[in-house]
Amino acid sequence: MKGQITQAVKKGSLGSDALMVILVKVLGAVMTIALSIYITRVIGKGAYGLISLGNQILNYSLLFILAGYNQITTREISKIREDRSKVEFYASMLHRYIFSRSILMMLFLFVAAYPLFNILFDSPSFVFPFIILTVGLIPQTVSRIFSGVLLGMKKVWQANLTEQTLTSALLLTFLLVFNQFGFNLNLYSVVTCFVLARYVMYFIFSFYLSKGLDLDISFYKRGLENITKQPGFDSKASRRSFLLIALTSYSYNTINSLILGFTSNPVDVGVFNILMKIATPIAFILIAFQRSSMPRIAKKYADGDIKYLEQAFQKIGLFAGVLGLLFFLLVLILGRDILLIWNIEEYEVYLSLLILALGFLINAATSVAGPILAMTGQESIHSIINIISVLLQVILSLILTIKYGIIGAAITFTIIMLLSNLAKVFFMYKRVLQP
Repeated sequence: MKGQITQAVKKGSLGSDALMVILVKVLGAVMTIALSIYITRVIGKGAYGLISLGNQILNYSLLFILAGYNQITTREISKIREDRSKVEFYASMLHRYIFSRSILMMLFLFVAAYPLFNILFDSPSFVFPFIILTVGLIPQTVSRIFSGVLLGMKKVWQANLTEQTLTSALLLTFLLVFNQFGFNLNLYSVVTCFVLARYVMYFIFSFYLSKGLDLDISFYKRGLENITKQPGFDSKASRRSFLLIALTSYSYNTINSLILGFTSNPVDVGVFNILMKIATPIAFILIAFQRSSMPRIAKKYADGDIKYLEQAFQKIGLFAGVLGLLFFLLVLILGRDILLIWNIEEYEVYLSLLILALGFLINAATSVAGPILAMTGQESIHSIINIISVLLQVILSLILTIKYGIIGAAITFTIIMLLSNLAKVFFMYKRVLQP
């Protein structure tokens, strides 16, 4: 029996799906790093920091628009993926619902641009570039719903293309084309390329769903009902928990940047975001295992196969932990040389990178504890842990970042990774594996 479970875990979580997602995520990480190098060298660390700050604000807005529906979509579609007409019905309602919410949020951000960047972040030159960047919020958000549909249908690596890899590849292509045709690459042209990349990605995945999977997900279809009234999507408590999980999970990586932007300057924000970009390969490898296992976790738990979940946690945790350790050793040995690619020579930045790498190692070793909680009906526990962790992170970041700058931000991140992940592992065993 144990051998059968191990084989199932290898097949379902460490098999071809996970390996393909790792390939997609690593490719996306390489693209992202290449973009950060290229953009930083062309428009400077300060301008790159402002774009990073603008994208972080958009990503928070994106999470409010989605309101947890992308995660609920994955869970619910994975249960009924054999019924294509029902999948099409849900996907069409989600498409229209999220598209409408995106338009409203975009208009709100148009109005908020001036007070955000002219007053709060003291960067009036970025007000209009931020408005341009906001135009790409609609395709960016709807693409996340497409990703949830694809993930639920076990199109795992295709789903992961929507989140970064394809956008980064398209963005890099547009920047190079603009440069080749003699356009001046500045703040305005770079944010314009961001918007173009997101719209092209949206049309590519719309075409894939309609032609590749034969799903008519047009929001113009008649007779569509309100998705908030459909079974599985109608629980306000579940939507609230998934929204909080998404917001707080994203906050782990961005709160320190926002506080740096508020207390320091755009250059420090840009440098810290470069450090996070360098650390993304191991983060994406972990996400690959998480996302490839989520549909199977939901299905196995529904079937009562608890032993599969325990084996999946142990096997994936070991594998991802080893990769995290290798990444930490790589940063330890070659970190200073890697930073020179961005013309960063300060020793304190290297120390910050080491501390962040340790945080990502901790995160990798605890593997899929969070997704197991989320996919087994324990999303409220997951969200409470995240909320407490983020509140603690804000307090620590305000103290340590103000006093120690980038190093303080890195220390805060690693402490929170340790505390939050230990809590998730504890409650995973208490509530799911050994109830």
